[in-house]
Amino acid sequence: MVRTIVGALIICRFPGFDIKHRHISFVNAKIQQKHIVEDKILEYPPGSSRVRIHAQVALCVALSTVLDIVSNALPLPRMPYGGTLSIATVPMIIIALRMGWRIGSITGVLYGIVALLREQHFIHPIQLLLDYPLAFGTIGAAGIVRCGSWQQTDVRIRIRIGVAVVVANSLRFCAHFLSGIVFWYQFAAEGQSIWLYSLIYNASYMVPETIIGSILVQVLLRRLRFL
Repeated sequence: MVRTIVGALIICRFPGFDIKHRHISFVNAKIQQKHIVEDKILEYPPGSSRVRIHAQVALCVALSTVLDIVSNALPLPRMPYGGTLSIATVPMIIIALRMGWRIGSITGVLYGIVALLREQHFIHPIQLLLDYPLAFGTIGAAGIVRCGSWQQTDVRIRIRIGVAVVVANSLRFCAHFLSGIVFWYQFAAEGQSIWLYSLIYNASYMVPETIIGSILVQVLLRRLRFL
């Protein structure tokens, strides 16, 4: 009843005004706006609270820890002084792509601290920083690479995601590589170059982990459509 009266008043006030057409236009505008938001990829929703960000960071750290535990439980080759083929960095790369490199780096540092408490492979305070907080903190560098929108071709999206994973893991490799040269050199075979020892040791698990991580991140982004 009230809607009918209001409608009649509007028509009298504005001759030729079509309420039904205006309602349909409003609905269409909302649908178009929803589609525009859904077409965005790797873009954090505006207006999200800090509580939500903190919750997602905590969830990412927990998920990465669980994935690392599962990876260690599988019959995969393990390095004697730390370093195992794992998919624990996948959630950290995704959150970096979504929220940017700052949040991604903070998430990586927090995970590095948790991993240190779990593994406890350290011989020096600086080595501790290189192999855990700093190494995993560099995963946030994936957030520097922007991946555009789903309206772009699949090839462009896949290339950009691949670049993000390679950049993040390359920086992490550099931290482990430097730690191996400075602190783990005593475990190298007699007469073997320290640089070569650290390169082979860290590349033996970092290279396959980078390849697997790149594939998983792309598959997850395709399944989720947007983060």
